[in-house]
Amino acid sequence: MKLVLNFAHPENKANSCMPGTRAAAVKANYVKMGIKKKERNAGYIAATEAVRDLPPVDGKVQDFKPLWYRIVWYYKGIKPDADNIVARCKHVLDGCAVGFGVNDATWEFGGVQRVHDKARGGEMEIIFSDEL
Repeated sequence: MKLVLNFAHPENKANSCMPGTRAAAVKANYVKMGIKKKERNAGYIAATEAVRDLPPVDGKVQDFKPLWYRIVWYYKGIKPDADNIVARCKHVLDGCAVGFGVNDATWEFGGVQRVHDKARGGEMEIIFSDEL
């Protein structure tokens, strides 16, 4: 079975610059931690809702334990680096793992598909599957 979860692009940037002063760096880190927490929470909510919405089997709630995932990244402008996309999605994936009730260390990575689409630019899909 496959589950497709839709998200907006994560706000954190993989290759962002650090501020020059210590006070500015502390403030930037505080803001960045809030963004990471928000993204982790979005992943958790999406995963728990997706599992909850699965049709019951024999009157019981289905237990979905993904084995692999793949990221589909929709962009408008310049084609982004695949490794930066994975880095930006880390916190969303961590939240999804908690929502599914699994350790994400067991997941296999199915790759990144980058799609140039002006209508859907700024969106991404994470496809989870419990079949290898």
